[in-house]
Amino acid sequence: MDNQKFITDIKKAKTKKALRITDNKQVNIKRVCGIHIHNFRTLKDTKIPLGKNLTIISGKNGTMKSAIMGLIGHPFNTDAKNIFGKDLKTPVHKIFKLSEEYDQTRYNYDLLIELDNEEILTTPVEFYLRKDARNIPVPRVVVSGKQKGDGNFNLNTAFINLQRLFPMINTEAEELETIEYSAEQATKIGKFYTKIIQKGNYFNANAVSDEGFKYSLGPAKSKKTIYDFSAISSGEDNLGHLINVIMAFEEAIKQNGLKGILCIDEIEASLHPSAQKQLLDYLLKWSKKNDIQVIFNTHSLYLIQKAIEYERDIKENNLQLNFISTQGVRDLNYNIIENPSYSQAYKELTFEKPEDLSENYKIDVLVEDDAAKSFINALLPNNIKNRINITTKISGGAGTSKNILKSLCKNASFLLSNCIVVLDGDVLPNEISKIKFDRLLILPDEFSFAPEVSLIYYIGNLPEGDDFFVKMDREKQAFIRDFSNYELYPEGVAITEMKLKVAGCKSWAKNLKRRDFNKYVNYYCKNDDFISKSNFKHDFISKLNDLLVEQSLPDFE
Repeated sequence: MDNQKFITDIKKAKTKKALRITDNKQVNIKRVCGIHIHNFRTLKDTKIPLGKNLTIISGKNGTMKSAIMGLIGHPFNTDAKNIFGKDLKTPVHKIFKLSEEYDQTRYNYDLLIELDNEEILTTPVEFYLRKDARNIPVPRVVVSGKQKGDGNFNLNTAFINLQRLFPMINTEAEELETIEYSAEQATKIGKFYTKIIQKGNYFNANAVSDEGFKYSLGPAKSKKTIYDFSAISSGEDNLGHLINVIMAFEEAIKQNGLKGILCIDEIEASLHPSAQKQLLDYLLKWSKKNDIQVIFNTHSLYLIQKAIEYERDIKENNLQLNFISTQGVRDLNYNIIENPSYSQAYKELTFEKPEDLSENYKIDVLVEDDAAKSFINALLPNNIKNRINITTKISGGAGTSKNILKSLCKNASFLLSNCIVVLDGDVLPNEISKIKFDRLLILPDEFSFAPEVSLIYYIGNLPEGDDFFVKMDREKQAFIRDFSNYELYPEGVAITEMKLKVAGCKSWAKNLKRRDFNKYVNYYCKNDDFISKSNFKHDFISKLNDLLVEQSLPDFE
């Protein structure tokens, strides 16, 4: 769906002349609305809207994601420096590699900016290859034109590429004793690493650099330090580069009071899924706090799925997803799908529908016995049941399945990576209090009984003319007779007495035709107040969704 606000911005946008702007450097920028590409390589009449805070660009390899970010972030400039004393802005030649053979055209696009007075400015940008004083072809960006007062706008900007950073081992990086972080910065660094990758050894960190190649961080020496910068992971290295840039933006705001644009290429590089989600959350909050627009590209389906869950921010245009689509295009003039569904994103990146893959992906559900399986089938809707395999053959001995399942959850949960475990309602709280496995559920039961016990107690205490007996086409007395054959007398007995009859109840259930038992269970689960109002279905679907998300598959509402 097109971003109607951006289309409106384009329609109501005014030129510099109409807004009586004579000097780009004096323009007070509230935010960048986006760009309207007229001609850039194979792109023609392509609109790229930006979110107020966060913009995510995704698509297959070779769809110009990085180049588009460069077009957005480069028409701005300030004198801001990073902590290493280098320009905060990334030189254009480090972003674009134009070809003398294939990039001979002068590319052009419109930059749309919302001003502090809420007017929308549109101004042309030209982008082309020219030869410098050494006769070397270099990219050139011309903003608004070549008249006095034209040129780059004042806005703090940086473009960093996490994927293509030089690995620490391939550099001559060293700790810089000349750079010291303030106490506030040190705390910020420590919290950043703890939040993103749960590393607590960065509250005391040193700047690390190999000038021109590496700007990062490493843990400082202390009694708790077990490694230094030379042994940090790629993820730690990338985060060190990023947090240094983030702090440079914050320092620039203090110095010049200007907002900014931070572009991050390949944001998911070397980060595991949980870290990707944490970084997404961090950047969105940081953007809102500091009025810095963040733009990044990604191929991570997990990260895209997590971003789509920020429904309110998407609705309020705080977060914008732009998917560069190759479907149905001519001459590589790609379409832009704005705020796509997960299904659309999945299909774009894999050429497959997630529904097709998910139909073949089953979650294993481990239960104590066949009776528990019948109860789970009664409690869950068909679309959920189609996605699970319920396993009952955990052990051959009576009463041992529960102990085996508890032991697996407590001592070998790594074997249950694709599993949900469901125990009967008679499990005692102290039996599971020390189990950390978070996909363990208990069958709902008002009296904390095994399910067969509660079913028999329920049937035995229904009135003679209850609808249950009509639907089962069987008199109550027939059930009472059958129960008595197993020394079960549920009618009028104390609840505590029924709890002593587990073996008899299980024998009754085991000797029934499975079809009949399932009919009784279905009626019971639907009509018993406690079970029908329990959270079991909700909790089960939540656990199921956790597993689906780990596989980058669509979850259930």
